[in-house]
Amino acid sequence: MKRYFFILTILSGLTILATSCKKTGSTESDFYARTNHISTDLKVQLAVFDEAHLSRSKEIDLKEFGANGRELEFEGAKFQLNVETIPIANHENAWKLTLKAKLLEGEISDFCLGLSIDFENWSIDNYLLMPGSAYNGNRYKAVESGRKHLTQATECSPDMEPVMTTIPRLSIGEGNSFLGFLSGDMSTPSVGVQIPSLGEGLFLLTGQGTKWGDYSYTIQESNDRQSAEWMIRMPGLREDSVQLGREKFYPSPDRGANLKIGDEIEVSCLLYFFDAPDVQSLFDEFLCIRKDIGTRVSPNQIPYSAAWEFQEEKYNNQNWVKEYGYYSVGMREVESQDWQTAWVGGLNTVFPLLVNGDETTRSRALQTFDFVFDTVSASGFPFGRFHKGNWYDAKDLSFMRYNGDALYFMLKSYILYGELYPEKAIPQKWTDGAKVMADALVRIFEEYGQFGQHVNNQTGEIVAGGTASASAAIGALALCADYYKNPKYLEIAEAAGEHYNINYVQKGFTNGGPGDIFQSPDSESAFGLLESYVVLYEVTGKNKWLEISKDIANQCASWVVSYDFRFPEKSTFNKMGMLTNGTVIANVQNKHSAPGICSLSGNSLFKLYRYANDDVYLQLIADIAKAIPQYMSRDDRPIVDFRPGQRWPIMPSGWINERVNMSDWEERGTEGDIKRGEIFGGSTWSEVASMLTYAELPGLYVVKDKGQITTLDNIEAKVIGKSGSTIEIEIFNPSRFDARVKIMAENSSDLKRMLPTNYQLHFESIDVKSNQTAKVVFDIQNQ
Repeated sequence: MKRYFFILTILSGLTILATSCKKTGSTESDFYARTNHISTDLKVQLAVFDEAHLSRSKEIDLKEFGANGRELEFEGAKFQLNVETIPIANHENAWKLTLKAKLLEGEISDFCLGLSIDFENWSIDNYLLMPGSAYNGNRYKAVESGRKHLTQATECSPDMEPVMTTIPRLSIGEGNSFLGFLSGDMSTPSVGVQIPSLGEGLFLLTGQGTKWGDYSYTIQESNDRQSAEWMIRMPGLREDSVQLGREKFYPSPDRGANLKIGDEIEVSCLLYFFDAPDVQSLFDEFLCIRKDIGTRVSPNQIPYSAAWEFQEEKYNNQNWVKEYGYYSVGMREVESQDWQTAWVGGLNTVFPLLVNGDETTRSRALQTFDFVFDTVSASGFPFGRFHKGNWYDAKDLSFMRYNGDALYFMLKSYILYGELYPEKAIPQKWTDGAKVMADALVRIFEEYGQFGQHVNNQTGEIVAGGTASASAAIGALALCADYYKNPKYLEIAEAAGEHYNINYVQKGFTNGGPGDIFQSPDSESAFGLLESYVVLYEVTGKNKWLEISKDIANQCASWVVSYDFRFPEKSTFNKMGMLTNGTVIANVQNKHSAPGICSLSGNSLFKLYRYANDDVYLQLIADIAKAIPQYMSRDDRPIVDFRPGQRWPIMPSGWINERVNMSDWEERGTEGDIKRGEIFGGSTWSEVASMLTYAELPGLYVVKDKGQITTLDNIEAKVIGKSGSTIEIEIFNPSRFDARVKIMAENSSDLKRMLPTNYQLHFESIDVKSNQTAKVVFDIQNQ
């Protein structure tokens, strides 16, 4: 059963949440009936630890608690224990469960209060989701990377099963099988399961933590996989050792609490029971509940127009490589920070520079196509990595993420070029080069039924398959079909759409987008698929692509942070007031959130909102868009790398670092650790995400006849007047920078209308001075 949130703006300017498909009527007795139905026992655990090693514990079944709780002695101390279950308003089969332990007598050290959920009929067929951290429990083959390429670390083939690095995961074989995370490891502190044998699902959500610390989540399977235990603890304590990123295990730094008389520890969570006939049901439910915990504040640090000015200057002064004619990814200090054809820069960067740049910027951006097509591999794909005059993959493999992204942004840029310079013909070398790439994709798909992750760049043969790495290739071919008037491209795009839906979307597993994580689950391939399915819907008008777009969008939401994380008190991000709602977790290996989607604007979510008439997608992209600019270093607000001996201890103006570390995945006890709330000084792809956001999304979106307004830029707006023929809106710029706000206004009857590829060229704009307001009036009758 799907339940969706809708954002409704009323004429007073207040925004309220309304919901649909939610029901009331659950009781405490219903709670235990529901837990019995899925064969779970819930228990309170009192535990003491020797450092991070469990020393002694006592568990009490929740059913043994009366209305007044009970007193209990444990380790020479006396506790008052209380359990409370309260139905959640407007939800069916959902409860808030609260456990409290108050120390009445004595003292106790290294103590944790826990909630244990025991599953008596567990199965490896259950799909376990810990948003941003574990997809299907990460129960896939894993091999040690040793910093090697995938093809050097394991045997590869076109039809290989997915291979991950040695990240935290449930075991696919015999022996111990567990996952252990802190709340900050996940986009929303939560765990969910879809149980195929019952067609049922369960989700558990907590806040980040309490004054005692963050929550910990542990999933422990029995050796025979017939039972499992979920354990939620406060303070969060991962027992014995922790696995960080793709590295080895380290001694757990977590510790229990030292209590004195009168101290109280609480574990509070939300539990949702729901029908779940398939894996997608789990993501559909999560979309509805992900904002039921945590707080969210609008950043409003700097408007996008001001951020763009910093970035355009930065890219022309620091990233432009005149000798070869391209914009580098970063400062060229290492190979990965120089030229990459797509993914983290390259042609993903060219497009926003063309949309918003001045003539110097546009001229330079266009030179990039000459650079790309001056040297092309025998397979038909451009080479991917260039540094100090050398192509680093000239005799190697072609990464299909590069090719999918590159062709997609080529076509968008060519279409844009025709609108910007209608009097000029696009150079034949460019259009021929893109066509050769499209033909190569067709040839590969016809032979293998997929695009693969890595292909031989001389022969075009797939060396490693098994991923959704080239997810953007589907949308690219759909655009090529119209551009080159070749229906074959659309035929292959639709066939690929079917393949990737069946093998990835329906399985809740998208992988292979980042080149450094082998084939682990990631957000980038998910957002690439969303981009492609929305384009397929726009090109064909077929409803099935719209339905699949909604499915993958709901999965994309699981990677987006849904609340504002409280960083450690002494951290840089805490002192700067950084807000995390709307940041995006990259993948399950590199366990950091980041400013923006790598490397897209997410305008596919905006389009999907219109085509599906579902405001949840509009709110999601608004969160993502608004979060990014606060992470830009500026002369008036520099972001510092406090680690000793770093190349860039203070990031220059216009730089955005990818690290939004809510997790301790890089805290390994060494001098160079990047801790929670800290960065490494570096220029990254998040700058591209920022530029794409300004290029493709309106800063203010208005549905005139409904009086609905949504801000995606860092501004505030409200409706101050509405009649049958006009609507008047007041815009306030709370920042210290003047703003030029892009506006898109339409009526609800326009929402089903397909948007042209470069619809952003038709945005209106209005200037709003720093700390001032401006008013704009729209004619409702004017379409």
